[in-house]
Parts: sequence; C-alpha cells; structure tokens
Amino acid sequence: GDDFRLEALHAVELAVAAGAEVGALTVMFNQLRDFHFCISLVLPGSPISFPTNTAAYAALRSEEIVRVAYTTVAGKLAEASFDISSDTSSAAGLNIALTCVLIVLLGLMTYMFSATANRYCIQPIESIMDMMREFSKNPLAKMVKDEDEEQQEETSKLKESISKIGDLLRIGFGEAGGRNIGGN
Repeated sequence: GDDFRLEALHAVELAVAAGAEVGALTVMFNQLRDFHFCISLVLPGSPISFPTNTAAYAALRSEEIVRVAYTTVAGKLAEASFDISSDTSSAAGLNIALTCVLIVLLGLMTYMFSATANRYCIQPIESIMDMMREFSKNPLAKMVKDEDEEQQEETSKLKESISKIGDLLRIGFGEAGGRNIGGN
C-alpha cells in the first residue's frame, strides 16, 4: 500500500529537483493532501512543504498513520505522513463481516453435529432403554420390533439379541418364572 505513496513523493521530489514552478508544485502538494491523504511533508529543497498538522495527528490513532521516510536523489532525507484511517475502517468492517460469517458457520456446524449425534447415538440408546423398560414390566410379553424405525446395524443386532434373551427367559422359566423375573 505504501508503493503508490512513495511514487507520488518521488514525482514531487523530481519536480522540485527539475525546478518546477511554485504553482505546479502547489497542485502536486494538493494532490498529495487530497488524493493520498498526506498530513505532513518535509521535502528538503522544496519551496513548499507542510509540517505536521497537530490537529490532524491528534484525531488519529497510531495505527491510522503511515510515516514514510526515504533518501532523495540529492541524498537528503524526505519525510511524509499519511492518514490511512479509511483503510483501517474498511479492514475493521471486513473483519466484522468475517467474524459474523464464522459465527453463522459455527452455529450451523454445531446444529449438524447435534442432529447427527442425536440420530446415531442418543435415539438408538433411548429406543433400547424403552425396550428394556417394557421387558422389565412384563417379561412374558413378546417384544415387538418397530419396522418403520431406521436403525444402524449394531443397534438392530443389539435389539434382536435382547429380544432373543427375552424369548429364552419365557421358554425357560414359563409364566411363573416370568412373574418372579418381572417382580425383581
């Protein structure tokens, strides 16, 4: 971002070295002020320089000022300060927009993770727990498998195993044993 500022300063310096008229130099200095937001310029050998404007400096933070110093063709030190507050404001606005986008993405990802965890972890465990509660209430009742329920292979195998254990208990203990198991 400082290259175009250096080029503008170098053009002014060359105009001064070439002995340009004061009117032409005034136009160049005004362009530096208006277009490049130059708030101070010290150019040795120039009939027109403007020192640091303390009122302009006081209104700006240090991050909003760019100081440029370079050695002129004549070997002297030229210094300029530029107001970049509009650039920093634009960057701050873009950072706020980026933060908002990241918050939305994080929220969506959290929702997707929660929905996936609920579908593949919590719902199968709850369904098995419901099955065990029904079995503990009445061990002799035949366990009914929900056909419309989409399940993972491991969950369906676990439910089938519990159902088979219940069937074996019914066969092995009979009705009297089922009441004892249900009571305990």
